Amino acid sequence: MNSKVCFFNLAAYSLFYPKSKFPIGGTEVQLFNLSKYFSCEKEVFFVIGDCGQKMIERRGRITLYKSSSLDKRFVNYLKAPFLIWKSLKKINADIYIASSAGIEIGIVAFFCRMYGKKFIYRTASVIDCNREFIRKNGFRGRLYRYGLESAHAVVAQNEENKSLLKENHGIDSVVIKNSFVINDESKVGIVKKEFILWVGRTEPNKQPEIFLEMAQKFPNERFVMIAPKQNHLVGYFEEIVKKANVIQNVTFLESVPFDQIQDYFNMAKLLICTSEYEGFPNVHLQAYMGGTPVVTLNINPDNYIVKNDIGGFANGSTDLLEREVRDLLVDKDVWEKKSKNSYEYVKNNHDISIIGRQWDDLISIC
Repeated sequence: MNSKVCFFNLAAYSLFYPKSKFPIGGTEVQLFNLSKYFSCEKEVFFVIGDCGQKMIERRGRITLYKSSSLDKRFVNYLKAPFLIWKSLKKINADIYIASSAGIEIGIVAFFCRMYGKKFIYRTASVIDCNREFIRKNGFRGRLYRYGLESAHAVVAQNEENKSLLKENHGIDSVVIKNSFVINDESKVGIVKKEFILWVGRTEPNKQPEIFLEMAQKFPNERFVMIAPKQNHLVGYFEEIVKKANVIQNVTFLESVPFDQIQDYFNMAKLLICTSEYEGFPNVHLQAYMGGTPVVTLNINPDNYIVKNDIGGFANGSTDLLEREVRDLLVDKDVWEKKSKNSYEYVKNNHDISIIGRQWDDLISIC
């Protein structure tokens, strides 16, 4: 089916312009990966935010449309719905795909209803599914709820999110896992493992301070933290940087271009995840692509880490997190097993050649 497909995410700028320092997250990466996959057979558009680029640009087979500013000043909030609507209408796609809770989801959904287009929403986090975003965000939350419940199809990242969508919204969603282009196995294991890694936006729910506390408990290990600044949380970012800079075995990096960051996952002995909540973290998959086990404090959707024996799960306990890290650093045989399992898991479950076909099937019946 040669549908015109439009992806929508205002924060995806840096994926198309690698020299940019605009922060991105897992949602942006997943839509970017899918847009490249679809562009091989479909006409693909991508609506992104205004970062000073031209109104319409081409990147490979994908046509980019500029819409509203990422600057959070009130005047830009007022302009945003009109600029977004204008871009959506100019593109005139058959199917629109968006992800991550926000008022934009309501705008895209309403546009699709007005013009008889299909709208697919992909969840980005557990708070998309359990009403937390709706409860905490007033009018923004209500607009998001409208968009979510108006979608022609909703894609959940895991079975837990699927259950929450049914329980809280009565939505029968479909589970489609996150995806990457997976490198050949022969390239895994030849890179020297040098440090323990943490990657994520500098936000309180990511709890980067726990990673810094862990570094102090392993003074003979090198720790690397890649933590992009969020413009609305500058004070918090500066606090984390200050803490990191006084710990001798921590290297702090504000940002690494997306086309270079996989090297860090490949060189890591372990990835530590300290988030309070997520959907299904891309950083886990990027670690597994490099044969790097993941040790996580809270995030273990569908108990997949334990089921597949690809790291350690601390069930919310920082003491257990430390123990899991220590065990993997000490027992080389266990580390080797989990490293091998990690690559096999991501190859068998998250290769875009598999996941892309599931999206093709969804679009064909939407």
